[in-house]
Amino acid sequence: MTVIALDVGTSSARAGLYDDAGRGVAGRFHQVRYQPAVLAGGGVEPDPERLLQAVATCLDAVQEG
Repeated sequence: MTVIALDVGTSSARAGLYDDAGRGVAGRFHQVRYQPAVLAGGGVEPDPERLLQAVATCLDAVQEG
């Protein structure tokens, strides 16, 4: 069994593939960076389409290896 870990953060999305012992599988990690918009109150907001694209790209990349 393998597991894909997905981390969607403020400035990037990352995914990694792990084996059944919890070890990262070599060459099966991918990261996509993006720039969120800075809001007037100081918060940040990513573009939803860009965020979805980044997540899909990461998931595709770690599965294809």
